[in-house]
Amino acid sequence: MRDHPFGGELLAVARKTLAEEVLPALPADRRLAGLMVANALGILGRELNAGEAPERQLATDLAALYDADAANANAETLLMRVARDLRDGAFHDDPDRTAEVHRILEAHARARVAESNPKYLGSQKP
Repeated sequence: MRDHPFGGELLAVARKTLAEEVLPALPADRRLAGLMVANALGILGRELNAGEAPERQLATDLAALYDADAANANAETLLMRVARDLRDGAFHDDPDRTAEVHRILEAHARARVAESNPKYLGSQKP
């Protein structure tokens, strides 16, 4: 067992220290670089906190779409298959399947935005 803080918590402490103590002391021409580092630390912390759950969920959802074995599903391979099928029009004749593809891809996009820019999701109407 690790001591606290760990992982995302440690990054949150580092980001807070950077934002509250280091950034104010930086010259104006270096603030953008400091803000970019603080933003990167925030993204990394959220990714660590989420772990592999978003990728596992995507793989499970896409495997179900194709009636594949979810335990052996690879999200990247299945995403490439969906992209190919979308280009080829494989879902055009099945509105329910088209809606399911849309739901899966939107959920995946929201999970990625929740890690990279959660404020954006808060500014959007459902």
